Amino acid sequence: MGKRNRGHRRQDHVLGTRELREQLPDILREFRAEGADADPLVGGANRRPEVVLLSYESYLGLMDDIDNLSIQALYAERVEGRESVGGRTLEAAAAELGFDRDELFTAPKAAPLRAR
Repeated sequence: MGKRNRGHRRQDHVLGTRELREQLPDILREFRAEGADADPLVGGANRRPEVVLLSYESYLGLMDDIDNLSIQALYAERVEGRESVGGRTLEAAAAELGFDRDELFTAPKAAPLRAR
């Protein structure tokens, strides 16, 4: 981050617990300033990787990515018929309800905003 060695993305650069403690105010300041663009930090006792510090925005982005990948994998399994719900594939259930495959994950159009 800022004045520190920016090589902390490499696994061979691990901050010791004393360094983390001493640099925590600067780390937090940089996380606030850079948000999701802030580099994660690796730290641990005796410079063994035990913890990763990342900005809250980065954490939220990772959680969204994990959720999206899980949903995509589940959707792919069901569409391919490898997994069914109630003995039916997702496509079959959607067809019974009057949806086609392209409508399943299309976001609804937002209503136009009204002026106050």
